[in-house]
Amino acid sequence: MALTRFKHRTGMDPWENMRNNLNRYFRNTVNEDDWTEYPSQWAPLVDVSEDEKNIIFRAEIPGIKKDEIKVSVENHTLTVCGEKKEEYLSENENYYRSERTFGHFCRNFSLPSNVDTTEVKANYRDGILKIEIPKIDETKRKYIQVESES
Repeated sequence: MALTRFKHRTGMDPWENMRNNLNRYFRNTVNEDDWTEYPSQWAPLVDVSEDEKNIIFRAEIPGIKKDEIKVSVENHTLTVCGEKKEEYLSENENYYRSERTFGHFCRNFSLPSNVDTTEVKANYRDGILKIEIPKIDETKRKYIQVESES
C-alpha cells in the first residue's frame, strides 16, 4: 500500500467531490447487502497517519467495550472487527428521530511492506481505537549477499 497525503476538503478536486457525493447518495439508496464496499450496516471512521517510526490508525468506535473489538494482522492486511449492539427502544418512550447506527462492522487495510506486523500495538480509550504498527528501519533490513557459482 502506498500512503498518499490527505487532501483537505477545501483543496479537493471538484470531480472527486462530485464522485464522493454520488457514492454517498447510492450508498443510501441501494440495498446495503448489494454494496460490496460497505457490506455491514455501518463502518467506523478511520484516520491513517504516520510518524518517523509508526503507521498509525485511529478509529472512532464509541459505545463498544474493548473486549468486543477484534484486531488482527495477516498477510500484511490489518483487520478491525466488532459489533455495536443496539439499545432496545422502550415502548413507553415516543421517539421523534433515531439516527444512531448499530450492527457488525469489519474494516480491512492493506499495509505497506516496510512495517513489522509482529509488533502491533492497540489501545482503546474514550471511544477511539489507536493502532500503531512500527516501520522497519532501513538499517535493520536484511540484505542477502549474492554469490557466484564456481
